[in-house]
Amino acid sequence: MYEKALSILDELESLERTLRLSGSSVSGQLRVTAPVSFGRRRIAPLLAQFSSLHPQLRIQLHLTDHVLDMVDSGVDVAIRYGALDDSSYVSRSLAPSHRVLCASPNYISACGKPESPQDLLNHRCLVIGMQPFADWRLGEEVVRITPSFCANDGDVIHQMALEGHGIALKSIWDVADDLRAGKLCHVLPQFQTPATPLHVVYAHRHYLAPRIRAFTDYLIENLRRPDPPAVNLEHISPEG
Repeated sequence: MYEKALSILDELESLERTLRLSGSSVSGQLRVTAPVSFGRRRIAPLLAQFSSLHPQLRIQLHLTDHVLDMVDSGVDVAIRYGALDDSSYVSRSLAPSHRVLCASPNYISACGKPESPQDLLNHRCLVIGMQPFADWRLGEEVVRITPSFCANDGDVIHQMALEGHGIALKSIWDVADDLRAGKLCHVLPQFQTPATPLHVVYAHRHYLAPRIRAFTDYLIENLRRPDPPAVNLEHISPEG
């Protein structure tokens, strides 16, 4: 009943907008959720640009690394990593998210550069999560890492890496700008990690509000372009 009510409200809103002849088909309230680090660096700027294109739109952005129930939380659009389990939603692919090993130039200068995945066992490694170990897959090898520092917040690990406290495994979307600027070095670039798919998700309805359709199209157009996040890592040396 709730889904049906949302559909009816969206149809009424569309009808009202048409009758007003406002000249804009994108208005109303858009509620978006995204992972914290990716949301801050990529989604928030895109939402700001999208908002400037559609001044009649009101936007709410909820950043969380937890998967929200879209119906219970009233979310229109979710940006999520990994495969979608719930078939009641529509998932559209945005871009692959590769993870890369990175460390600051100061750390590499002080502690040396790993030459193989097994060398990581002799380095300080920074891990996202509170588990006692982490399995890092690098090419065909899997290295079991005992973290010297772990945190449940990816931005904390990112900052620790920037400050020279160790080697982190981070999404290219989070560290591309720092790699390009030389604030971080790409460690073991010859060993690739599996890519995690990045999706935009919305409720599967017969009628899709213009604001949701327009925003998902805008996301796909901008995140699939070869812009700064899609940095070519082959041209970044391990020394930065």
